[in-house]
Amino acid sequence: MPSWLAGIRSWWASLPASQRTKLVVAAAGVVAGLLLAVQWVGREKFVPLFTNLEMREAAEVVTRLKEEKVPYRLVADGTTILVPEDKVYDLRLEVAGSGLLAGSGVGFELFDKTPLGMTEAQWHVNYQRALQEELRRTIVQYDEVEQARVHLVIPQPSVFVEEARPASAAVLLRLKPMANLIPEQVKSIMYLVASSVEGMRPEDVRVVDTRGRVLSEGVFPEEGEGLTVAAGKQEELKRSFEQSLERRIQSKLETILGPGNVVVMVTADVDFSRREVTRLEYDDTGSVRSEQVVQEQATSSGGAALPPVGDVNRQPETYLQFSPGGEASYNRTQTTRNYELGKTEEKIVYAPGRLQRLATAVVVNGPLDGGTQEQIQNIVAAATGYNAQRGDQIAVMSMAFDRSYQAQMEEEMAKAEQEARRRQQLEQYLRLGVLGAVVLVGLVVLLRLARRRPAPPAVELAPALEPTVPVKVEREVEERLAAERETRSKLERAREIVQRRPEEAVQLIKAWLGED
Repeated sequence: MPSWLAGIRSWWASLPASQRTKLVVAAAGVVAGLLLAVQWVGREKFVPLFTNLEMREAAEVVTRLKEEKVPYRLVADGTTILVPEDKVYDLRLEVAGSGLLAGSGVGFELFDKTPLGMTEAQWHVNYQRALQEELRRTIVQYDEVEQARVHLVIPQPSVFVEEARPASAAVLLRLKPMANLIPEQVKSIMYLVASSVEGMRPEDVRVVDTRGRVLSEGVFPEEGEGLTVAAGKQEELKRSFEQSLERRIQSKLETILGPGNVVVMVTADVDFSRREVTRLEYDDTGSVRSEQVVQEQATSSGGAALPPVGDVNRQPETYLQFSPGGEASYNRTQTTRNYELGKTEEKIVYAPGRLQRLATAVVVNGPLDGGTQEQIQNIVAAATGYNAQRGDQIAVMSMAFDRSYQAQMEEEMAKAEQEARRRQQLEQYLRLGVLGAVVLVGLVVLLRLARRRPAPPAVELAPALEPTVPVKVEREVEERLAAERETRSKLERAREIVQRRPEEAVQLIKAWLGED
């Protein structure tokens, strides 16, 4: 036997049984760890091929992988398929191109190979299927949408107007975790579907999700619902305006009177009606637009009468002249003037949301003198744009605030905070105590092992004493075993006490130290 092997054997024989056991267990653990590491490094790495699959989809993909003899694993209750990392991209493209996945149906490529003898009904069915798939592919491009299904109802055209029915659609969405669609996104989906189908209106599209929520409700209010929605929005705008004024006034007054000493309430009367007023005014003086002058002259002899010309009642400028020889003549001049009066036309459109009246109430904690109350009223009037002609009102009052509930809440919060702090300190002390007890137990064990005497060396005895040697050795072995059993018992008791009653662990360790 080589010398180094003999040395190892003698060293192993000199070790106690407990140390031998520990070394064997440690060696076995190291060997097992090495085997696991080698197996982990050498095994093939699997990555997800597809996730969140339906059972039918997963079954079809697994069947395809079995046919190609590709190793795979199923996780997450069979909804996720894992394949070797070096094959994931090729398999993903192959499976996606084969049309096995749900939702990866056939779009307009369905018409790439049109069979002969297709009837018109079959063509319409295929067209509807292709259109549904194309819409689905577009909708899943939204970041919040994980999967979608589109169902179209396209009635056949009829020659009778009364029997004509509009097209409609239903869209089912499966949203990603913690994702939601805002109304503008839902409206865009409705417009997208309606614009893709002839004769369909956005109001005829219903959008729901897998949790049963109707997302399209309220996006396009039906007849009779529009007034309710508009009234709700008007009330929301009115309340937002009032709260804005309340915050501004209260922040200014709290800067002067102190936080919590002012309460402000504003009530606004807002007119949301839309009016158009057209006003037409004419000037007092006008300008000549056109003028017409007519002159007539006539002469007669022998006293013959002159024929009347024009209207006799409207001949202020006609003059008859008679001569001594019996001749007569007249002159007539007529002037017609048209005047154009100047006018001013004004069109006024009153937009909705005109403030008609504003009422403000301010309550101050504690008494107020007349001067301070007037100053507060002036501050509020300037902040709100007070207008007496509009009927605005400002009321400033002083009252004693009841702060008993607030004081009670503060006291309860202080008690809860103090209790939490005390509990945290106790937990910290308990952790320190357990740690100290474990350290003390370890020190005790080390001291006992250090104080343990080594076995006495073998002494050659006379042949007469040989019968007594085995008896002494056996007695020493029994005493050593008894001491080891006692030590193990105390260690077990120490562990149990440290775990259950850490406060008593210190006292027990002190007692053991006293025994030593």
